[in-house]
Amino acid sequence: MDNPQIEDIYEIVNNHFQTIIRPDDIVKENYYWLDTENENLSNDSQIIDFLIWLLNHPSTNIRDKTFNTLIELATYLGEEIIIKLIESTLPEDPLLSTEISSLILKKISEINPEIIISTLNKEPSLIQRIASVNHFTLKYNFILLSNNIEKIGFTKLGESLDKTIPDLPINTGDVYLEEDFLIPIQNILEVLNSKELLNGEFCEILVSKVKEYCDPLETNEVAKSDKYLLRSFYDEKKYLGRYRDLLNHALNTALISVVNKDNIEIVYKILNND
Repeated sequence: MDNPQIEDIYEIVNNHFQTIIRPDDIVKENYYWLDTENENLSNDSQIIDFLIWLLNHPSTNIRDKTFNTLIELATYLGEEIIIKLIESTLPEDPLLSTEISSLILKKISEINPEIIISTLNKEPSLIQRIASVNHFTLKYNFILLSNNIEKIGFTKLGESLDKTIPDLPINTGDVYLEEDFLIPIQNILEVLNSKELLNGEFCEILVSKVKEYCDPLETNEVAKSDKYLLRSFYDEKKYLGRYRDLLNHALNTALISVVNKDNIEIVYKILNND
């Protein structure tokens, strides 16, 4: 498509949000990149943002295609797409795209690690920002990424990540979580607890984060909203809903408080059913 056609599409989508959905100001801020009057965003930049947004789509087929598209685009757009993928993992937003972006980066580091290294050399501040991520799966994926780029000589990211993981075991034991809103992740919690990997601080963080992510709604209201969402995707078998994404994000955030170098592999295997 030529530029006028692309601009027309952006305008149509933007008008959709303005006229049909009528979002409030806070919601509209999440879609600022749809505004074609923003001269600071190139067409490439807007397309990348749109694709990352699509990683939250309820359709597994769309998410998978977007996943592969972003990996392929990294070959052509290089550092621009790497920076945007990294930045999408840094805010504490309980979005599916956050975790998927880290998986995409890990995959890119396997097939084209030079792009990652080039980006981190030009934007060294990203190294510390990545190391400061408080989300277990994100941190683990970034560790795997750092291992890949270390193979061709880039050690700074791995060294920074290593400093954020305690060497000594953290006091853990048997805990009791009775909150009904945690039922969707109860099986995982029971396995983690059976290995005595949890403690009181973990429980406090988990419960508070779930409520924080649901605010201003109650947990049951967010869970109920998924029924309406999934009703529109009746043939979708894998996606479990936004509430499950929210619980997963809260769980990963809480796990940072109990992870150390001795148990990190065990925790990863439990979360991934390995």
